[in-house]
Amino acid sequence: MKIMTSFFFSCLFYQSVFAAEAVDTFLTKSEEGQWTVEYRLIKPGSKIAFLRNPNDARVKRWKPVSSDFMIEYIDNHEFIKRRDNSVFSQVSFVLEPSYTPLPKDYAPFSPFSDGGMLVHDGRFFACVEECDLDVDYRWNMELRVPELEHILVNGKIYASNASWQGNNSGSYIYVGNQESIDSQHVIALIDRQLPKELKNALSNRLPKMMDYFVSKFGKVYEKPSLFASYEKVNHEGVSTQGGVLPNQIFMHWSGLDLEKHVKNEIFRNDMVWFFAHEVAHLYQKENSYSTDSNHAWLHEGGADKFALEALKSLNPELDDYYQYRLDKFKKKCRNGVMDTSLNEATKNKKFKLHYNCGFLIHHSIDKLVRDRFPHGDGIFDVWIEYKNQIKSGETAGKDTYFKIVTKFTDEDYVSLLEGFIVDSRKHIDKLIGTL
Repeated sequence: MKIMTSFFFSCLFYQSVFAAEAVDTFLTKSEEGQWTVEYRLIKPGSKIAFLRNPNDARVKRWKPVSSDFMIEYIDNHEFIKRRDNSVFSQVSFVLEPSYTPLPKDYAPFSPFSDGGMLVHDGRFFACVEECDLDVDYRWNMELRVPELEHILVNGKIYASNASWQGNNSGSYIYVGNQESIDSQHVIALIDRQLPKELKNALSNRLPKMMDYFVSKFGKVYEKPSLFASYEKVNHEGVSTQGGVLPNQIFMHWSGLDLEKHVKNEIFRNDMVWFFAHEVAHLYQKENSYSTDSNHAWLHEGGADKFALEALKSLNPELDDYYQYRLDKFKKKCRNGVMDTSLNEATKNKKFKLHYNCGFLIHHSIDKLVRDRFPHGDGIFDVWIEYKNQIKSGETAGKDTYFKIVTKFTDEDYVSLLEGFIVDSRKHIDKLIGTL
Protein backbone atom coordinates (compact mmCIF):
# COMPACT_ATOMS: atom_id res chain seq x y z
CA MET A 1 0.00 0.00 0.00
CA LYS A 2 1.47 3.35 -1.01
CA ILE A 3 1.16 6.06 1.64
CA MET A 4 1.10 9.69 0.54
CA THR A 5 2.40 12.50 2.75
CA SER A 6 0.28 15.64 2.72
CA PHE A 7 1.30 19.25 3.32
CA PHE A 8 -0.09 21.07 6.31
CA PHE A 9 -3.30 22.90 5.60
CA SER A 10 -1.92 26.25 6.70
CA CYS A 11 0.27 26.26 3.58
CA LEU A 12 -2.68 25.91 1.20
CA PHE A 13 -4.30 28.96 -0.36
CA TYR A 14 -6.30 28.93 -3.58
CA GLN A 15 -7.30 31.79 -5.81
CA SER A 16 -10.55 30.00 -6.64
CA VAL A 17 -11.84 30.44 -3.06
CA PHE A 18 -13.91 33.58 -2.74
CA ALA A 19 -12.22 35.32 0.19
CA ALA A 20 -15.37 37.13 1.34
CA GLU A 21 -17.21 33.84 1.80
CA ALA A 22 -14.38 31.39 2.52
CA VAL A 23 -14.54 29.18 5.60
CA ASP A 24 -11.58 26.87 6.18
CA THR A 25 -12.53 23.50 7.65
CA PHE A 26 -10.47 21.33 10.01
CA LEU A 27 -11.72 17.85 10.91
CA THR A 28 -10.06 15.83 13.65
CA LYS A 29 -10.41 12.31 15.00
CA SER A 30 -8.71 12.01 18.40
CA GLU A 31 -6.90 8.97 19.79
CA GLU A 32 -10.02 8.34 21.87
CA GLY A 33 -12.21 8.31 18.76
CA GLN A 34 -13.84 11.72 19.27
CA TRP A 35 -14.60 13.66 16.08
CA THR A 36 -14.54 17.45 15.99
CA VAL A 37 -14.84 20.12 13.33
CA GLU A 38 -13.30 23.57 13.55
CA TYR A 39 -14.16 26.48 11.25
CA ARG A 40 -11.79 29.40 10.73
CA LEU A 41 -12.95 32.53 8.94
CA ILE A 42 -10.52 34.59 6.87
CA LYS A 43 -12.26 37.66 8.26
CA PRO A 44 -14.85 37.81 11.06
CA GLY A 45 -18.53 37.34 10.34
CA SER A 46 -21.79 37.21 12.28
CA LYS A 47 -22.78 33.71 11.16
CA ILE A 48 -21.71 30.65 9.18
CA ALA A 49 -24.18 29.14 6.72
CA PHE A 50 -24.06 25.59 5.36
CA LEU A 51 -24.25 24.73 1.68
CA ARG A 52 -26.35 21.60 2.26
CA ASN A 53 -29.42 21.84 4.51
CA PRO A 54 -31.58 18.70 4.25
CA ASN A 55 -32.97 19.08 7.81
CA ASP A 56 -32.03 20.24 11.33
CA ALA A 57 -29.76 17.27 12.17
CA ARG A 58 -26.77 19.51 12.98
CA VAL A 59 -28.81 21.28 15.68
CA LYS A 60 -29.38 17.89 17.31
CA ARG A 61 -26.04 16.17 16.65
CA TRP A 62 -23.34 18.89 16.79
CA LYS A 63 -22.30 20.09 20.27
CA PRO A 64 -20.46 23.44 20.50
CA VAL A 65 -17.15 23.29 22.35
CA SER A 66 -17.94 26.76 23.75
CA SER A 67 -21.38 27.50 25.19
CA ASP A 68 -21.12 30.95 23.56
CA PHE A 69 -22.12 29.36 20.23
CA MET A 70 -25.21 27.64 18.88
CA ILE A 71 -26.67 26.26 15.66
CA GLU A 72 -30.01 27.74 14.68
CA TYR A 73 -32.50 26.31 12.18
CA ILE A 74 -34.51 28.96 10.31
CA ASP A 75 -36.45 28.64 7.05
CA ASN A 76 -34.96 25.21 6.28
CA HIS A 77 -31.39 26.43 6.78
CA GLU A 78 -28.93 25.85 9.61
CA PHE A 79 -26.61 28.64 10.81
CA ILE A 80 -23.76 28.85 13.31
CA LYS A 81 -23.86 32.03 15.39
CA ARG A 82 -22.82 33.43 18.74
CA ARG A 83 -25.61 33.61 21.29
CA ASP A 84 -25.01 37.36 21.66
CA ASN A 85 -24.98 37.79 17.83
CA SER A 86 -21.49 39.32 17.84
CA VAL A 87 -18.96 38.56 15.09
CA PHE A 88 -16.41 35.74 15.39
CA SER A 89 -13.58 34.18 13.40
CA GLN A 90 -13.30 30.66 14.85
CA VAL A 91 -15.68 28.01 16.22
CA SER A 92 -15.52 24.28 17.04
CA PHE A 93 -18.05 21.47 17.49
CA VAL A 94 -17.95 17.92 18.79
CA LEU A 95 -19.62 15.59 16.26
CA GLU A 96 -21.70 12.46 16.68
CA PRO A 97 -19.96 9.97 14.34
CA SER A 98 -22.82 7.54 13.87
CA TYR A 99 -24.83 6.76 10.77
CA THR A 100 -27.91 8.90 10.22
CA PRO A 101 -29.95 8.98 7.01
CA LEU A 102 -30.64 12.46 5.66
CA PRO A 103 -33.53 13.29 3.31
CA LYS A 104 -32.25 13.53 -0.28
CA ASP A 105 -28.65 13.87 0.92
CA TYR A 106 -25.61 11.83 1.91
CA ALA A 107 -24.99 10.48 5.40
CA PRO A 108 -22.14 12.42 7.07
CA PHE A 109 -20.71 9.26 8.70
CA SER A 110 -20.86 5.62 7.58
CA PRO A 111 -19.00 3.39 10.05
CA PHE A 112 -17.12 0.22 9.14
CA SER A 113 -17.31 -2.73 11.51
CA ASP A 114 -13.63 -2.44 12.49
CA GLY A 115 -13.90 1.21 13.52
CA GLY A 116 -13.10 2.66 10.11
CA MET A 117 -15.26 5.47 8.80
CA LEU A 118 -16.53 7.09 5.62
CA VAL A 119 -16.94 10.83 6.02
CA HIS A 120 -18.86 12.98 3.53
CA ASP A 121 -16.91 16.23 3.26
CA GLY A 122 -19.87 18.00 1.61
CA ARG A 123 -21.69 17.86 4.95
CA PHE A 124 -19.16 20.42 6.23
CA PHE A 125 -19.12 22.90 3.33
CA ALA A 126 -19.88 26.31 4.82
CA CYS A 127 -19.77 30.02 3.97
CA VAL A 128 -19.63 33.29 5.89
CA GLU A 129 -23.13 34.79 6.22
CA GLU A 130 -24.68 32.75 3.38
CA CYS A 131 -23.82 30.44 0.48
CA ASP A 132 -24.58 31.60 -3.04
CA LEU A 133 -25.81 28.55 -4.98
CA ASP A 134 -24.62 30.17 -8.23
CA VAL A 135 -20.97 30.29 -7.07
CA ASP A 136 -18.59 27.42 -7.86
CA TYR A 137 -16.93 27.31 -4.46
CA ARG A 138 -13.74 25.46 -3.52
CA TRP A 139 -13.44 24.55 0.15
CA ASN A 140 -10.07 24.09 1.85
CA MET A 141 -10.30 20.96 4.00
CA GLU A 142 -7.87 19.35 6.41
CA LEU A 143 -8.29 16.06 8.29
CA ARG A 144 -6.09 14.73 11.09
CA VAL A 145 -6.47 11.20 12.49
CA PRO A 146 -4.47 8.95 14.86
CA GLU A 147 -1.05 7.84 13.64
CA LEU A 148 -1.99 4.20 13.08
CA GLU A 149 -4.82 5.13 10.67
CA HIS A 150 -4.65 6.35 7.10
CA ILE A 151 -6.88 8.52 4.93
CA LEU A 152 -8.15 7.77 1.43
CA VAL A 153 -8.95 10.95 -0.53
CA ASN A 154 -9.74 10.95 -4.25
CA GLY A 155 -8.11 7.56 -4.74
CA LYS A 156 -4.88 8.51 -2.91
CA ILE A 157 -3.80 7.22 0.49
CA TYR A 158 -2.28 9.55 3.08
CA ALA A 159 -0.73 8.98 6.49
CA SER A 160 -2.50 10.55 9.45
CA ASN A 161 -2.94 14.01 7.89
CA ALA A 162 -4.52 15.04 4.58
CA SER A 163 -5.49 18.32 2.90
CA TRP A 164 -7.67 18.73 -0.18
CA GLN A 165 -10.20 20.96 -1.88
CA GLY A 166 -13.86 20.03 -1.72
CA ASN A 167 -16.42 21.21 -4.23
CA ASN A 168 -19.88 20.62 -5.72
CA SER A 169 -21.61 17.62 -4.08
CA GLY A 170 -18.50 16.71 -2.15
CA SER A 171 -16.95 13.26 -1.82
CA TYR A 172 -16.50 10.46 0.67
CA ILE A 173 -13.23 10.24 2.60
CA TYR A 174 -12.17 6.96 4.20
CA VAL A 175 -10.44 6.87 7.59
CA GLY A 176 -9.14 3.60 9.03
CA ASN A 177 -6.52 0.90 8.61
CA GLN A 178 -8.14 -1.42 6.08
CA GLU A 179 -6.22 -1.80 2.84
CA SER A 180 -8.08 -1.19 -0.41
CA ILE A 181 -8.37 -3.63 -3.32
CA ASP A 182 -6.91 -1.93 -6.38
CA SER A 183 -8.02 -3.61 -9.62
CA GLN A 184 -7.77 -2.41 -13.21
CA HIS A 185 -10.96 -0.34 -13.15
CA VAL A 186 -11.85 0.24 -9.48
CA ILE A 187 -10.43 0.87 -6.01
CA ALA A 188 -12.59 -1.08 -3.51
CA LEU A 189 -12.94 -1.07 0.26
CA ILE A 190 -15.28 -3.88 1.29
CA ASP A 191 -15.98 -4.24 5.01
CA ARG A 192 -14.14 -7.22 6.48
CA GLN A 193 -17.16 -8.21 8.58
CA LEU A 194 -19.67 -8.44 5.76
CA PRO A 195 -21.11 -11.97 5.72
CA LYS A 196 -18.99 -14.24 3.55
CA GLU A 197 -21.78 -14.89 1.04
CA LEU A 198 -22.27 -11.18 0.37
CA LYS A 199 -18.58 -10.29 0.45
CA ASN A 200 -17.79 -13.05 -2.03
CA ALA A 201 -20.65 -12.01 -4.31
CA LEU A 202 -19.39 -8.42 -4.40
CA SER A 203 -15.69 -9.29 -4.64
CA ASN A 204 -16.25 -11.72 -7.51
CA ARG A 205 -18.73 -9.71 -9.56
CA LEU A 206 -17.75 -6.07 -9.09
CA PRO A 207 -14.47 -6.09 -11.06
CA LYS A 208 -16.23 -7.96 -13.90
CA MET A 209 -19.08 -5.50 -13.71
CA MET A 210 -16.70 -2.58 -14.10
CA ASP A 211 -15.06 -4.30 -17.06
CA TYR A 212 -18.49 -4.73 -18.65
CA PHE A 213 -19.40 -1.05 -18.42
CA VAL A 214 -15.97 0.01 -19.64
CA SER A 215 -16.53 -2.19 -22.71
CA LYS A 216 -19.84 -0.41 -23.37
CA PHE A 217 -19.06 3.20 -22.47
CA GLY A 218 -15.29 3.46 -22.24
CA LYS A 219 -13.28 4.39 -19.17
CA VAL A 220 -14.34 7.12 -16.79
CA TYR A 221 -11.87 9.97 -16.37
CA GLU A 222 -10.43 8.65 -13.11
CA LYS A 223 -10.53 5.19 -11.60
CA PRO A 224 -13.62 5.14 -9.34
CA SER A 225 -13.65 4.13 -5.68
CA LEU A 226 -16.17 1.69 -4.24
CA PHE A 227 -17.06 1.51 -0.54
CA ALA A 228 -19.13 -1.16 1.20
CA SER A 229 -19.49 -0.56 4.95
CA TYR A 230 -21.34 -2.56 7.60
CA GLU A 231 -22.33 -1.65 11.15
CA LYS A 232 -24.08 -3.94 13.60
CA VAL A 233 -26.50 -1.74 15.48
CA ASN A 234 -29.26 -2.61 17.89
CA HIS A 235 -32.30 -2.68 15.66
CA GLU A 236 -34.16 -5.57 14.14
CA GLY A 237 -33.89 -6.39 10.46
CA VAL A 238 -31.36 -4.79 8.18
CA SER A 239 -31.35 -1.45 6.34
CA THR A 240 -29.42 -0.69 3.18
CA GLN A 241 -28.51 2.75 1.86
CA GLY A 242 -26.21 3.79 -0.93
CA GLY A 243 -25.59 5.98 -3.90
CA VAL A 244 -23.00 7.67 -6.07
CA LEU A 245 -20.84 10.76 -6.01
CA PRO A 246 -18.40 11.73 -8.76
CA ASN A 247 -16.15 8.69 -9.23
CA GLN A 248 -17.46 7.05 -6.05
CA ILE A 249 -19.97 4.29 -5.32
CA PHE A 250 -20.99 3.50 -1.75
CA MET A 251 -23.31 1.23 0.20
CA HIS A 252 -23.92 0.97 3.93
CA TRP A 253 -25.68 -1.83 5.77
CA SER A 254 -26.83 -1.57 9.38
CA GLY A 255 -28.80 -3.85 11.67
CA LEU A 256 -28.63 -7.22 13.38
CA ASP A 257 -29.96 -9.60 10.75
CA LEU A 258 -27.67 -9.25 7.73
CA GLU A 259 -26.23 -12.73 8.29
CA LYS A 260 -29.75 -14.17 8.09
CA HIS A 261 -30.74 -12.20 5.00
CA VAL A 262 -27.68 -13.14 2.95
CA LYS A 263 -28.73 -16.79 3.09
CA ASN A 264 -31.48 -15.77 0.67
CA GLU A 265 -30.24 -15.84 -2.93
CA ILE A 266 -32.70 -13.15 -4.04
CA PHE A 267 -31.36 -10.80 -1.35
CA ARG A 268 -27.76 -11.39 -2.48
CA ASN A 269 -28.70 -10.82 -6.11
CA ASP A 270 -30.61 -7.68 -5.13
CA MET A 271 -27.49 -6.32 -3.43
CA VAL A 272 -25.35 -6.97 -6.51
CA TRP A 273 -28.10 -5.40 -8.66
CA PHE A 274 -28.01 -2.33 -6.44
CA PHE A 275 -24.28 -1.96 -7.01
CA ALA A 276 -24.73 -2.51 -10.75
CA HIS A 277 -27.33 0.29 -10.75
CA GLU A 278 -24.92 2.65 -9.00
CA VAL A 279 -22.00 1.69 -11.24
CA ALA A 280 -24.21 2.47 -14.24
CA HIS A 281 -24.72 5.99 -12.89
CA LEU A 282 -20.97 6.56 -13.09
CA TYR A 283 -21.00 5.78 -16.79
CA GLN A 284 -24.17 7.72 -17.54
CA LYS A 285 -22.19 10.85 -16.58
CA GLU A 286 -23.70 13.60 -14.44
CA ASN A 287 -23.98 16.07 -17.33
CA SER A 288 -26.53 13.75 -18.96
CA TYR A 289 -28.91 14.21 -16.01
CA SER A 290 -31.84 16.53 -16.52
CA THR A 291 -32.28 19.32 -14.01
CA ASP A 292 -36.04 18.65 -14.23
CA SER A 293 -36.91 16.15 -11.48
CA ASN A 294 -39.87 15.01 -13.59
CA HIS A 295 -37.30 13.44 -15.94
CA ALA A 296 -35.66 11.35 -13.22
CA TRP A 297 -36.97 8.18 -14.91
CA LEU A 298 -34.39 8.86 -17.62
CA HIS A 299 -31.33 8.16 -15.45
CA GLU A 300 -32.89 6.04 -12.66
CA GLY A 301 -34.78 3.72 -15.00
CA GLY A 302 -31.82 3.74 -17.36
CA ALA A 303 -29.44 2.67 -14.58
CA ASP A 304 -31.71 -0.26 -13.70
CA LYS A 305 -31.86 -1.32 -17.34
CA PHE A 306 -28.07 -1.16 -17.60
CA ALA A 307 -27.83 -3.17 -14.36
CA LEU A 308 -29.99 -5.89 -15.90
CA GLU A 309 -27.83 -6.04 -19.03
CA ALA A 310 -24.61 -6.17 -17.02
CA LEU A 311 -25.80 -8.95 -14.73
CA LYS A 312 -27.28 -10.98 -17.61
CA SER A 313 -23.90 -10.80 -19.32
CA LEU A 314 -22.06 -11.94 -16.19
CA ASN A 315 -24.60 -14.48 -14.92
CA PRO A 316 -26.89 -15.63 -17.75
CA GLU A 317 -27.95 -18.66 -15.68
CA LEU A 318 -30.03 -16.43 -13.38
CA ASP A 319 -32.96 -16.17 -15.81
CA ASP A 320 -35.52 -16.81 -13.07
CA TYR A 321 -34.17 -13.90 -11.05
CA TYR A 322 -34.24 -11.53 -14.03
CA GLN A 323 -37.82 -12.51 -14.78
CA TYR A 324 -38.66 -11.91 -11.12
CA ARG A 325 -37.23 -8.38 -11.38
CA LEU A 326 -39.09 -7.67 -14.63
CA ASP A 327 -42.39 -8.86 -13.12
CA LYS A 328 -41.72 -6.73 -10.05
CA PHE A 329 -41.12 -3.61 -12.17
CA LYS A 330 -44.35 -4.24 -14.09
CA LYS A 331 -46.40 -4.72 -10.93
CA LYS A 332 -45.01 -1.72 -9.07
CA CYS A 333 -45.30 0.55 -12.10
CA ARG A 334 -48.87 -0.54 -12.82
CA ASN A 335 -49.94 -0.11 -9.20
CA GLY A 336 -48.21 3.23 -8.88
CA VAL A 337 -49.69 4.87 -11.97
CA MET A 338 -53.19 4.18 -10.70
CA ASP A 339 -52.57 7.17 -8.39
CA THR A 340 -50.31 9.46 -10.42
CA SER A 341 -48.85 9.89 -13.87
CA LEU A 342 -45.09 9.52 -14.26
CA ASN A 343 -44.58 13.21 -15.01
CA GLU A 344 -46.14 14.07 -11.64
CA ALA A 345 -44.54 11.27 -9.62
CA THR A 346 -41.96 13.57 -8.00
CA LYS A 347 -44.55 16.16 -6.99
CA ASN A 348 -46.81 13.45 -5.59
CA LYS A 349 -43.97 11.85 -3.59
CA LYS A 350 -43.98 8.66 -5.68
CA PHE A 351 -40.33 8.91 -6.70
CA LYS A 352 -39.92 5.12 -6.93
CA LEU A 353 -42.01 5.23 -10.12
CA HIS A 354 -38.98 6.77 -11.84
CA TYR A 355 -37.20 3.47 -11.20
CA ASN A 356 -40.07 1.07 -11.86
CA CYS A 357 -41.71 2.75 -14.85
CA GLY A 358 -38.40 4.16 -16.09
CA PHE A 359 -37.01 0.65 -16.35
CA LEU A 360 -40.01 -0.42 -18.46
CA ILE A 361 -39.49 2.54 -20.81
CA HIS A 362 -35.82 1.70 -21.38
CA HIS A 363 -36.52 -2.03 -21.60
CA SER A 364 -39.12 -1.34 -24.28
CA ILE A 365 -36.73 0.94 -26.22
CA ASP A 366 -34.00 -1.68 -26.05
CA LYS A 367 -36.28 -4.41 -27.42
CA LEU A 368 -37.49 -2.35 -30.39
CA VAL A 369 -34.02 -1.02 -31.26
CA ARG A 370 -32.54 -4.54 -31.17
CA ASP A 371 -35.39 -5.79 -33.39
CA ARG A 372 -34.68 -3.07 -35.94
CA PHE A 373 -30.89 -3.17 -35.70
CA PRO A 374 -30.03 -6.79 -34.81
CA HIS A 375 -26.31 -6.19 -35.26
CA GLY A 376 -26.29 -3.15 -32.97
CA ASP A 377 -26.15 -2.82 -29.20
CA GLY A 378 -29.69 -1.69 -28.41
CA ILE A 379 -30.10 0.70 -25.52
CA PHE A 380 -26.35 1.29 -25.32
CA ASP A 381 -26.29 2.69 -28.86
CA VAL A 382 -29.17 5.01 -27.94
CA TRP A 383 -27.51 6.21 -24.75
CA ILE A 384 -24.11 6.82 -26.32
CA GLU A 385 -25.75 8.93 -29.04
CA TYR A 386 -27.67 10.79 -26.33
CA LYS A 387 -24.48 11.53 -24.39
CA ASN A 388 -22.79 12.73 -27.58
CA GLN A 389 -25.65 15.14 -28.19
CA ILE A 390 -25.37 16.51 -24.65
CA LYS A 391 -21.62 16.92 -25.13
CA SER A 392 -22.25 18.89 -28.32
CA GLY A 393 -24.50 21.35 -26.48
CA GLU A 394 -28.01 19.87 -26.45
CA THR A 395 -30.02 20.17 -23.22
CA ALA A 396 -30.08 17.05 -21.05
CA GLY A 397 -33.54 15.60 -20.56
CA LYS A 398 -36.53 13.92 -22.13
CA ASP A 399 -36.79 16.07 -25.27
CA THR A 400 -33.23 15.43 -26.41
CA TYR A 401 -33.44 11.76 -25.44
CA PHE A 402 -36.64 11.19 -27.37
CA LYS A 403 -35.15 12.87 -30.46
CA ILE A 404 -32.49 10.17 -30.36
CA VAL A 405 -35.04 7.41 -29.72
CA THR A 406 -37.05 8.63 -32.74
CA LYS A 407 -33.97 8.21 -34.96
CA PHE A 408 -33.69 4.57 -33.85
CA THR A 409 -37.44 3.81 -33.91
CA ASP A 410 -40.24 6.04 -35.26
CA GLU A 411 -42.54 8.89 -34.29
CA ASP A 412 -45.54 6.68 -33.50
CA TYR A 413 -43.56 4.70 -30.97
CA VAL A 414 -42.20 7.83 -29.29
CA SER A 415 -45.75 9.22 -29.19
CA LEU A 416 -46.73 6.11 -27.23
CA LEU A 417 -43.94 6.79 -24.72
CA GLU A 418 -44.91 10.47 -24.46
CA GLY A 419 -48.51 9.45 -23.89
CA PHE A 420 -47.50 7.07 -21.13
CA ILE A 421 -45.49 9.74 -19.31
CA VAL A 422 -48.37 12.25 -19.39
CA ASP A 423 -51.29 9.83 -18.86
CA SER A 424 -49.64 6.75 -17.41
CA ARG A 425 -52.77 5.00 -16.21
CA LYS A 426 -54.34 5.13 -19.67
CA HIS A 427 -51.20 3.91 -21.48
CA ILE A 428 -49.66 1.39 -19.07
CA ASP A 429 -51.09 -1.62 -20.95
CA LYS A 430 -49.78 -0.27 -24.27
CA LEU A 431 -46.30 0.17 -22.80
CA ILE A 432 -46.23 -3.32 -21.28
CA GLY A 433 -47.48 -4.70 -24.57
CA THR A 434 -44.25 -3.58 -26.25
CA LEU A 435 -42.03 -5.61 -23.90
